[in-house]
Amino acid sequence: MTANPESTVPIYTIGYGSRSLNEFIAVLQRYDIRYLADVRSAPYSRFKPEFSKDALEAALHTAGIRYVYMGDTLGGQPKDVECYTDGKVDYEKVKDKDFYRRGIERIRTAFARQHRVALMCSEGKPEQCHRSKLIAPSLLAAGVAVEHIDENGEIKQQDQFSLFDPTPSPPPNTASAHSGADPAHLLKRVFGFDAFRGMQADVIQTALDGQDALVVMPTGGGKSLCYQLAALALDGVTVVVSPLISLMKDQVDALRELGIGATYLNSTLSTADVLAELQRIKRGEVKLLYMSPERLVRPETFDLLDGCDLALLAVDEAHCVSQWGHDFRPEYRQLLQVRQRYPDVPCLALTATATPRVQQDIADQLEIAGRKSFIDDLDRKNLFLSVQRKTSNATAQVLEFIRKHADESGIVYCSTRQAVDDLASALSRQGISVRPYHAGLSEETRTENQDRFVKDDVQVMVATIAFGMGIDKSNVRFVVHYNLPENLDSYYQQIGRAGRDGLRADCLLLYSGADAETIKSFIRKGAPAEQDGATQRLAHMQSWARGTDCRRKRLLAYFGQPYPDDNCHMCDRCTGAAAAPSGDDDLTAYAHLFFTAIRQVTQQAGFGFGAAFIIDVLRGSKAQKVSQRRCDQLEVYAQGTALSAKDWRQLVDQ
Repeated sequence: MTANPESTVPIYTIGYGSRSLNEFIAVLQRYDIRYLADVRSAPYSRFKPEFSKDALEAALHTAGIRYVYMGDTLGGQPKDVECYTDGKVDYEKVKDKDFYRRGIERIRTAFARQHRVALMCSEGKPEQCHRSKLIAPSLLAAGVAVEHIDENGEIKQQDQFSLFDPTPSPPPNTASAHSGADPAHLLKRVFGFDAFRGMQADVIQTALDGQDALVVMPTGGGKSLCYQLAALALDGVTVVVSPLISLMKDQVDALRELGIGATYLNSTLSTADVLAELQRIKRGEVKLLYMSPERLVRPETFDLLDGCDLALLAVDEAHCVSQWGHDFRPEYRQLLQVRQRYPDVPCLALTATATPRVQQDIADQLEIAGRKSFIDDLDRKNLFLSVQRKTSNATAQVLEFIRKHADESGIVYCSTRQAVDDLASALSRQGISVRPYHAGLSEETRTENQDRFVKDDVQVMVATIAFGMGIDKSNVRFVVHYNLPENLDSYYQQIGRAGRDGLRADCLLLYSGADAETIKSFIRKGAPAEQDGATQRLAHMQSWARGTDCRRKRLLAYFGQPYPDDNCHMCDRCTGAAAAPSGDDDLTAYAHLFFTAIRQVTQQAGFGFGAAFIIDVLRGSKAQKVSQRRCDQLEVYAQGTALSAKDWRQLVDQ
């Protein structure tokens, strides 16, 4: 069958990745997909049960989309033993099998009839799954147009060639001008630093001695230098596991400017670029190779590394491996395959935010030999921590704060794309030099905005939380959280992007109970197995924001680090900028009065009233809502006028 040259509807591919089922179906509906062909190896999902065959089929039926499982015909895990070489699927053999040809013919027929079909895998980036080596090239060769819907809902094109060169690799040339050099000498000559910071020297020496280690250093503490310098001093290639494409690009660009052989393999590269980088790796010209965990555990990647002299495995953002961490990613658990395949290769697991429980889980999941740990001082003494109750005019609060930092660089974090766009527009209208950053913008726009911010052409970046990882900008003078973070781990990581030059930087969080309720609703929609942990972490975040003691002491205690003093002199609590309600050191009587008011209002008017209404009653409000319910006749009415409404709200939070 020959494809109609006038056809305009391609065959789409899509993965669910980190999407929820509702988000996944919404993307299908956006592209008017009528048929979903599941080409996963098996029609189940261990970590996301809502994507199991039965659950998915039922949800799609409700949405008017037909579900078909085709993993058995399109090369997922073939039953034919002739499709395997050394226990691994051999795609060249699969392509010659009748079952595979029948599967491709079915897709060709759907294309010729202009059915709106999407092929589904589990990866967030469908162009990175096995179809990039098998299905899409077969379809393109048959005249079928193929387009990938990536994790941002954007279209990615598929070239006709395989991503990996199947020809055997010659023994790599691992000669390096740096290998075997003294680390201190490399530190000065390559990176321009006179001395190591904190535990860097010990971490690097551990890697050079062939030992594993867990490394916890604060954001800006120099984690990346540990594995980068170790890579230069070792013979062979160092593989760096990284969760974000932007993070890979920033680090690789910086390393290349220093003359270091570094590269990454991800979906931003064209087929020709990937093949060129593979040849560089085989020739021993690459010292640091950055990849996502998904790509690293693919069979073809193992084949590539088997022919290389693998010197070190560096797992960046290692908290992602822990189900108790704030950013758990199931694909990170697959890294144990790498550890077991290359047992003699040392591993550095690095993170900026890990509670003692998460630290233990990282060590267990990655089998960190000997449990050797380097837990650095997490206290960023130059960061001033403050919290304000978020008002109905939060934009004005942000504007006032920014104007106190005239001509200084800062980041404002929002929880949604819409909030980013709205706030950036409002600040721009007030004359602030500002740019937005979120996944809904084109890659070109995001890159331009980020580059302008890094180069100080733009004062303020209003962004979702994805912005900032790996950004090497030392003079960020403030970080504002427009919305409540989901946990203290994320909060501390994000404020750590300020003050990397060691000078004072101000961190403001706008606290809102409504934000907390929004987060709770998202938690309830998430995976059941992760709800308890997420709820506990949110509770810690709320308790910290509403607490009356030293913010620094409580924050460090969360990460298992004691703080020696009760006054840090660098937070709003310790400096008196957010003092407890004045007029009475013992607030027990006021607390008792508030609970009495709850009881009397409930008896008089029933349930359904929040803290704001109780405070109105206590302060003798003349509002109609109070008099209509005859709450102005209660004994507690106007008994709380000694405290302002703001003081009452703060007391309620406590």
